[in-house]
Amino acid sequence: DRVTLSFCAPESGYYTLEASYSNPSGTVVTRSLLLDGRAFPAAPQFLPTWNESTFVAGARSSFHLARGRH
Repeated sequence: DRVTLSFCAPESGYYTLEASYSNPSGTVVTRSLLLDGRAFPAAPQFLPTWNESTFVAGARSSFHLARGRH
């Protein structure tokens, strides 16, 4: 599974991405996060949810971005 996002950082600095998700698998799922084509060192983890209709917020990753499009 893949989700592709584009970011435009108005200035250089730290930014946080928070994903809302559903994970009815019953297990913790870890996914790779690529930033500008490179793997981000801290892979977000998605804890189990009750079912596919239950969405939660919480898969957070913070990273430094230079000013501009990513």
